[in-house]
Amino acid sequence: MTSSKRASTEGSAPRGRGGAAAAWRPGSALYLLLLLIGLAAGFWPESIHVTKSDLRPAPLPALQTVALAQVAYIFLVHPLVIFRRGQPGRTRNYWGSCAVESLAMLVAGVPFYVAAGWFADATAVDGIRTALAVAAFWPVAWSAGAWLRSRRGPRSPVMIFLVLAAFGPPAAHYILREFVARGRAFEWLWHLGPATFVWSNGASRIPSWTPLPVWAVVFWIAVAVFGVLLQQLFWSDRS
Repeated sequence: MTSSKRASTEGSAPRGRGGAAAAWRPGSALYLLLLLIGLAAGFWPESIHVTKSDLRPAPLPALQTVALAQVAYIFLVHPLVIFRRGQPGRTRNYWGSCAVESLAMLVAGVPFYVAAGWFADATAVDGIRTALAVAAFWPVAWSAGAWLRSRRGPRSPVMIFLVLAAFGPPAAHYILREFVARGRAFEWLWHLGPATFVWSNGASRIPSWTPLPVWAVVFWIAVAVFGVLLQQLFWSDRS
């Protein structure tokens, strides 16, 4: 009787902390805090990029900094939030809860987009394009979260990959452009980096509704799909 009750207790998530709700409560507070920091950074861009000029850029890059805050959350925080959801290795309703949670976070960011767009002199097209650019990276967080939740998968390499993915391409672009070859030879690294990608697409008064270049979106979605397949083939808890 006691053993069956214990098994039943272990097989279910703790009351009030199961499913997406368990991840949304702590995750949402940090997410909204990062968006607020990103919005504030857009009002004082000189705190990010120091120049010799006393003139502030016009328009303010508020929409771009909000998108940067979202990317920081997606790559550095959200996989860890997913890791704390439910029990490790449980995949029931995992992808659905991830999609719903990410959609809720995108909707929660709308007021920040409206405020940022006002100060950035951005149009509705700019806001939609920026949101789509950010949305392209959510599947990467889902895939990384599946790795972290796995009992058999390597967790430290996943976190190292996320950090390198977030900071590696912009750093490589800067080093290669400054010390190897100037010009547009390494521009693909700028588009490949999640932070620089959303920064470019968050600029104001761009007529395109879709994030550009499209190949960068396809690349990161392919990375997410490949990560899921790799985890299921070699490190799945069921294998």
